[in-house]
Amino acid sequence: MQTRSSLFAASLLCASTALHADSQTIQIPEGKLTSHPSLFGDITPSAGPRVIDGYGVYLTGDYLYWTAREDDLDFAASGASTTTALPTERGKKFAPGYRFQSGFRGGIGFDFGHDKWDLYMDYTWFNTNSNTKSASSDGSQPLTNLIPMGGADSFSQLNSAKGIWDLRFNVIDIELGRNFYISKFLSLRPFFGSKGTWQKQIYNVHYDFATDPNIASNNKNTYWAIGLLTGINTTWHLPGTWSMFADLGLSTLWGAFKVKRTDKDDTGLTHYETKDGFHTIKPVIELGAGIRKEEWFYDDRFHFSMQAGWEQQIWFSQNQFDFFTSPRQGDMNIQGFTAKVRFDF
Repeated sequence: MQTRSSLFAASLLCASTALHADSQTIQIPEGKLTSHPSLFGDITPSAGPRVIDGYGVYLTGDYLYWTAREDDLDFAASGASTTTALPTERGKKFAPGYRFQSGFRGGIGFDFGHDKWDLYMDYTWFNTNSNTKSASSDGSQPLTNLIPMGGADSFSQLNSAKGIWDLRFNVIDIELGRNFYISKFLSLRPFFGSKGTWQKQIYNVHYDFATDPNIASNNKNTYWAIGLLTGINTTWHLPGTWSMFADLGLSTLWGAFKVKRTDKDDTGLTHYETKDGFHTIKPVIELGAGIRKEEWFYDDRFHFSMQAGWEQQIWFSQNQFDFFTSPRQGDMNIQGFTAKVRFDF
């Protein structure tokens, strides 16, 4: 009888302790490393970052210092002899000069209560212009054109040449993801969604021929596309609130190219004019890596982070300019420094 009474008393004590512990549960923001044991029963506990008693909304802003380049835009070359009277010498090819320029990206996200998913959307704007390169001939190194124009074939002798390439780049990404720990100091955020883009390339080439009329070629390559996006964000947590990140994104975009070309000489006479349009699927690869610093404040009701890193993008076969010869279809490459801030509330 005494044994049964002891067991009953012990059961009441355990139940009372459990109820008391439940009423005294300590709240900590997800994604903030503390000395508390895990309070979540998830197989992969959420890595947030989330705040206490927040709205589940976060804002982001990025400063971009990027350079954009495109393959197969060579417009002139030296080292090709235009007559048997001149020997061939080693020369070089000339393409538009490229430089770093500023852009921006802004985004908004929302954290769901359902399994701690998040929805994020951002817009990227980047324009690069006046990517200009000029070349001149000298007596020992003849200069020739690489793009046939009007009545002039390639490898016609030039006095000078100039190429100018401009880019207007706009992208919208929508992602559905979940950030979770797979170990104490490593978290992953797989995501999928959609990517949309509209772009315009302008490529103007001017040839000052030695014997033929001077010709200026004005080329436009406009592109819009939409498609599927997937990828993963990884965070490697360091002691304190520092971390390293590495991101990967893959897209396949269904879009339309519209290409126009007009060649005119100095008198205004049109030597060549054409336009083309077609639909196709093109892949995109995006990579980024860097370092991040996070802070929670005001009793963990707000979260702020800053990060800086390097980003690279490959847009396959974006060079669809009409150069008479077989399509070059060079890739467009974008890379540069990215600084980002995030605010959760």
